[in-house]
Amino acid sequence: MKRILYALHFLPWPPVTGGRRVSFSTLREMCKDSEMDLLCFDYEIKAEDVGKLRQNCPGLKNVFTISYQRCLRYWLPCMNLVGKSYFLHRDESCEYRQKAAELVHSGKYDLFFSDSLRVFVNVADAFSDRPGTVPWVAQFHNVECLLFQRFLHRRPYLKPLLRLETELLKRAEIRYWKLPDRAIFISPEDHCHAAEMTGNWPKLTGGFPGEMIVLDPVGWEGGKDGRICHLGTGTWEPNIDGIHWFLESVFPSIRREFPPAVFFHAGKATDSRLKQFDNGNDINIQGFLPDLTSFYRNAAVFVAPLRYGSGIKIKVLDAISRGIPVVLTSIANEGLALKDGDGVFVADEPDEFAKKVLMLLRDPELRIRQGQLAFAAANRMAHKSRRKLLLFEDGQM
Repeated sequence: MKRILYALHFLPWPPVTGGRRVSFSTLREMCKDSEMDLLCFDYEIKAEDVGKLRQNCPGLKNVFTISYQRCLRYWLPCMNLVGKSYFLHRDESCEYRQKAAELVHSGKYDLFFSDSLRVFVNVADAFSDRPGTVPWVAQFHNVECLLFQRFLHRRPYLKPLLRLETELLKRAEIRYWKLPDRAIFISPEDHCHAAEMTGNWPKLTGGFPGEMIVLDPVGWEGGKDGRICHLGTGTWEPNIDGIHWFLESVFPSIRREFPPAVFFHAGKATDSRLKQFDNGNDINIQGFLPDLTSFYRNAAVFVAPLRYGSGIKIKVLDAISRGIPVVLTSIANEGLALKDGDGVFVADEPDEFAKKVLMLLRDPELRIRQGQLAFAAANRMAHKSRRKLLLFEDGQM
């Protein structure tokens, strides 16, 4: 049985955000046929979290934690002036770097697996000092510079402040993508962007994380009439922007045409910019819900109104895996390539988005049919496994 060191930013339990869901699903899949040691920061770890993670990942042996302390935002221009990306270096830790180097060179492991770009600044030195000690596979959730570029397109007034940060981040990403023996992008679109940016660097690859899909129909029978649901971390800027756009540009016309329509958002750490919309009547902004069964079961329509982002949108996977039809933007469909009318409806303009939502709200039979198609699409996607991409055979990458 292979022994793998898995380095990531935060403990992937509880898996309540998209990033942690990706990390948890990857870890659980790899634990099926490997023994795993975990290296991460101690951020927000509760006493019972490690035990619960071990229950779900039986192959997990040791968890090494590093004290977490983040640089404050006012360091951004200082870091940029010395040629460093704040996004990458805000969590730089000498303790993490030393521990990573110690473990990598201990001779205990058959593979080193790093998860997400943010961990690179703390693990890259372990390989620059003594390259080739152990094979290194890296997983990337997003192309971060692309996300920044799309964010600045929506917030042009921030370009003077963040233009240098975006350029430094882009340079660092290209450099870091070339360091490991294999770099895996979970989104096909991100893989294409990275390949173009690196001149088709041969060690880049893509693989759809089929293990992230857990089919769970939750007894959905069309939901409650008029209930529109959205799920997502309430401090993530793309979510905040998307909900703002939906509630200001789309939802009013839905209410005019269909007065019973109500909107529910749930998610961890909801920002005050979202809470301001909550009126306790037709707009309900909720925080973290430990049990989402009733939230999904009552949803008539699920929406994903993202206008910028990168990677795979876990919220969409969760909805279709429960057999709930989704109205989403093209950005929200990136990495999934779901077909319009096959359990989801794609729309980017406010009037078109409202039209698709209204079509589902007004026709319960259409909702049921589209929900069945959504569940079938999730079932097909669940069988697209990338396990063969994560590990190596006979020591060859």
